[in-house]
Amino acid sequence: MRIMQRRARPGRLCLTVTFTVGWLLPLAGCSPAADGAPFDSNDVESFAGSGGSAVVGAAGSAGASSGGAGGAGGATSAGGSAGTEGGTGGTGLVGGGGASGSAGSGAGSSGSAGQGGSAAEGGSAGTAGLSGAQRVGAESCPAGPFPSPLPANVNAQIVPIGSVGDNDFFNWEGVVWTGDALYFSEIANDDSSQINRFVPGGSVERGVITGTGSNGLALDANGDLRLAAHDVGAISRVDLPGGAITRGNQQFNSLRFNSPNDLVLRGDGNLYFTDPDFQSPSGRIQGATRVYRIAPDAQITVVEATLDQPNGITMSPDGNRLYVSGGGVLREYSLDAAGVPTVVGNFDQALQAPDGMAIDCAGNIYAVENSARRVRVFNPDGDLIGTIGPDGLPGQGLTNVAFGGADRKTLFISGFTQGTQPGLFSVELEVPGLPY
Repeated sequence: MRIMQRRARPGRLCLTVTFTVGWLLPLAGCSPAADGAPFDSNDVESFAGSGGSAVVGAAGSAGASSGGAGGAGGATSAGGSAGTEGGTGGTGLVGGGGASGSAGSGAGSSGSAGQGGSAAEGGSAGTAGLSGAQRVGAESCPAGPFPSPLPANVNAQIVPIGSVGDNDFFNWEGVVWTGDALYFSEIANDDSSQINRFVPGGSVERGVITGTGSNGLALDANGDLRLAAHDVGAISRVDLPGGAITRGNQQFNSLRFNSPNDLVLRGDGNLYFTDPDFQSPSGRIQGATRVYRIAPDAQITVVEATLDQPNGITMSPDGNRLYVSGGGVLREYSLDAAGVPTVVGNFDQALQAPDGMAIDCAGNIYAVENSARRVRVFNPDGDLIGTIGPDGLPGQGLTNVAFGGADRKTLFISGFTQGTQPGLFSVELEVPGLPY
């Protein structure tokens, strides 16, 4: 259990350094995508500045998701164009209400959250839409209260799903659920990577999107994949369902990042990511391993500079708490209305080789211990409430977790795989969770 006094104890303060960002806009007709995808103003992912560079110009049109009324036009951050009047939408991200417009310096007021109920234009009824500072993915959460998340026989229900079926060693990482499928990165020994897909009832499809250079995956508010991309040392994007890749080119101190590993997004446009040096082409290019925030106005600041090899990162459903694992600890931060973090402290329970994390709709945190091959489960107060695979799951190591399935109560667990050694598992839990 966490000691409440730790909230007042002297702690390691977040180093928040803001850099002036300049915008490098492509000429008409040119493409920022390395794979030759047609240029679209919404595809501009990086704008090198004199300090840190930016990612993702702010929102374009703020139309509704299915069933929700559109916002009045999401305001844009620096570099994006002003949102236009949203209309009632067709099929949205989760078949529910519309997303809210994001706040910024451009014209247009923020759109209101979509309402649940019947959808317009053929969409099905759903839950309320993503709003404000809420974490992306939380719009799929039903209202509580929620029971204890772990069934009594949880460890007897762990099911191996698939293996690489190849004699070479591969790292399956960055699990994320969208639609009716699980997507995840496959990293080879030479650090090249691709994205695989698993649809329940079928088998693992390898290389559905190739050459991604990805490790951790996340979903943005449009339902596209965001990649912690170690190949370019930045945050890239994959459009779904088409699979077109927009390569990131963000920088900090005029340098690429070491090896972006994991990431999480808020509905207001804040993006947070860890940057260890695991797949870096040249060690600690940044001179240190850190956690970063990319704000809606595209400025990059340091969240954490004292954790060695920060790895997993997740966020509470309401978007008010950020969690980072690394250096043998799980550290908590509070997030203000703008998304600026403040260190709260470490959970009392140490972690053995911490890796990826997930969170459920009740705010319980699922933290992977790689070498111990198990998943520690903590409640929002930081109490350890259970362990999935206490004696270690089969294989050489676990890497990440995410919720999926029709009711979002299936916890998918990824890991290292070689030959018939399983690299993907599932277990049914009592509380639905977020898709990455």
